[in-house]
Amino acid sequence: MAWMALVTLMSPHQLSVGDLAFLFTRNSRADAPAEVGSSVAKLQVPLKSPQAAWSAAAWVHPLPLVVMAARGRGGAGKGTGKRRQGKAAKVEVATKVQLTGGLHRSRSIKVPGVFLRPMMSQVREALFNMLGACDVFDNETSRVLDLFAGSGIVGLESASRGAGHVTFVDASPVCAKAIEENCKALGVEDSTAVACTKAEQFLATPEKFGAERPFGLVTATPPYEEVSYPALLDALAQSPAIGEDTILVVEYPNEQEEGIPSSLSGTLQGLRRKVFGRTILVVYVCHPTGKPLGIRPKPQEFGLSSTPML
Repeated sequence: MAWMALVTLMSPHQLSVGDLAFLFTRNSRADAPAEVGSSVAKLQVPLKSPQAAWSAAAWVHPLPLVVMAARGRGGAGKGTGKRRQGKAAKVEVATKVQLTGGLHRSRSIKVPGVFLRPMMSQVREALFNMLGACDVFDNETSRVLDLFAGSGIVGLESASRGAGHVTFVDASPVCAKAIEENCKALGVEDSTAVACTKAEQFLATPEKFGAERPFGLVTATPPYEEVSYPALLDALAQSPAIGEDTILVVEYPNEQEEGIPSSLSGTLQGLRRKVFGRTILVVYVCHPTGKPLGIRPKPQEFGLSSTPML
């Protein structure tokens, strides 16, 4: 019996076909063929079993997924695609994620009904443990910017841990609405703002969206294959939203490693680089003044023998 995952991706703010292909082929018998149009992508992935579909889908929340049994004329074995037998069964996936720390620890927030790749709880917890030594959450004036916010999980984690104000940026109206609802559910709507716009537009003119001064912490967790990381880092480095000693966190996949430098044009200095399977987090200090930050630089994580010179 050959099992097949049939997935349809709809814009906007979709999980990329490449992301899905990677996730599913971890448990598949062959590479995933895909048909991609301007707004719709169809992915058909052969799997070893229906359990393999659940294993793959567990990486993606939420993901409407139909798993079908496919059988060729010769009986059990690879399906030809012409004769499919078996009943379609929906695989249930999570529609909520939990905060990992702070005032709202263990509270669940709603994930909007679009195709997202929220930062995994293991990665989030490691990140915020690392950031805990900084002063970005220590007072009511601390300001956080959550770019490519999705469900808002990273910014809400910041609010839970003491950030004075969080601004969320996402181009999807569905995501923006879900973030507003999540903020209200946690009772933080008075200390948050949501901008439904593209990240590059916000970074170019943050004052148009009510951001009149730089942020202390900026996080960027874009869809892996729908962004140019060098262009994103350039936009961040030049943005008025970035000030002296702003902490910048960027999440990226290991196949994009070449686009992520340890330092950039005298404006970004790499502090930490943490690997979580395919996912990599890099932490920069922007326009560094030399003041103690609470995060001890580890240049060896960037493959360097000493702190990068800017």
